[in-house]
Formats: sequence, C-alpha cells, structure tokens
Amino acid sequence: MTIKKSIILLSLIILCSSAVIANAQDYSTEGNFKRIEQVSEWIVRQGIKEYYAHKDDEKWLSNETIYNRFVRMNYAPQIDESGEPFYARITLSTPGNYYRIVSLHRMEQSGSLFEFWTIKKHFDEDAINLAESHCQFFITKSENFVSERNILKSDTYFFDTFPVDLQIEFVVPLDNLELLYRLEAWDHSDCYAAEYSELTDYVVFAEGGGEYIRKKMTPFLRFQLFIEELRINLW
Repeated sequence: MTIKKSIILLSLIILCSSAVIANAQDYSTEGNFKRIEQVSEWIVRQGIKEYYAHKDDEKWLSNETIYNRFVRMNYAPQIDESGEPFYARITLSTPGNYYRIVSLHRMEQSGSLFEFWTIKKHFDEDAINLAESHCQFFITKSENFVSERNILKSDTYFFDTFPVDLQIEFVVPLDNLELLYRLEAWDHSDCYAAEYSELTDYVVFAEGGGEYIRKKMTPFLRFQLFIEELRINLW
C-alpha cells in the first residue's frame, strides 16, 4: 500500500469514527438527565401540535425528538381538547428519571389560549444533584389548542396567578378539588412556598362519580402514597 493510499484510508477511518461519536448518545447519569429535560420542554412547546399533525398515522410516538434521544414514553399520551380527564398528560423516562407532564388549566383571552402546565420529576440518587427541583410550572400561550405553545413563564416554584395583559390575570382555581387532585402538591412540598401549605398539608382523593375529598396528611398516609407511587412507576 502506497503512502498516499494509507493517508486516504486513515482519513476515512477518522471521518467514520467522528460520525459515530457525533451520533452516539451519552448514557451517563448526566446524559440521561439532559435528554429528558430537553424532550419534556419540547413536549410543552410542540407536543400537542405534533400529536394532532400525526395522530392518525401514529408517527407522533416515534417523533425523532423523542425516538432519536432514546427517551421512553411510558404510556400512550392522553390529549383531549375537552379536558376529560386531561388536556394533556404525558409520561417520559430515561434510566434513573421519570417525568409526568400535565396541562391542568386553561383560559381563552383576546383570541389566544393560555395554559398552566406542570412537570413532576422523579430521579434516582445519582441524578438528584443535577436537578434544580422536582417540579416545573409553566404558563404558555398559543393561537389555539393544536398550535405550538410559547412559554411565557417557567418556574421551579408553584405560582397560581399570571398577568396576561394590563387588566386580566390568569388564575389557577385552588378551590377546584379535581385540579388539586391532579396537581398532587403534597407529593413535592419542596416546590411550594409556605403560603401554599393548604395544598401540601392535605391529600385529595377521587371517590368516583366526579366526587373528591381532602384528607389531612399523616405519616401513615404519606407511607401509603409512597407505596402507591412505587407501584405505578414499576408497573
């Protein structure tokens, strides 16, 4: 083999190796965490739009944003403009991370749709130090239910009001027991300031038939909820 051919062959090997490295996923704890963080925000911004664009051909479930980042969708997405039972509820996971993304409340104002979203985040011990919080809360704005969302506010601490213009406020109705049941504030009390202790000190249960009840949190009740969460995540 001539020196020229050897140089060409070496160049090809270097190029192929670089391509493999560029396309390889980082499966470290940090890599898994970064992927699910990126995809979960993509879900809030564009997930519903993409779902309605592809729901008939089932391509949404293999969307490259999700599939190529090796983020698993644990269950079929629940997306319904009527809000029964959710406007949107999507669960994602990577090794060591489990995220539940929910659109809980909305308001139409001046031809725009405003929505309140939450992301509940569960991590294993290795990933905890990478995360700023176990929760993230969003207010989004879109032209309609099936269009892309713009994130107007994002915070790791719960908030229940947001000014959408000089005269109108978006308000999360904290007297709605069904909404509180889906919010599950008691599960991540570290995401709520002391002024929201009424949300974190009580648990809301669904009784069936559209009825909900509140119970004071106790150590035994907290243990029961922990076991139930394990059961859901494992199965």
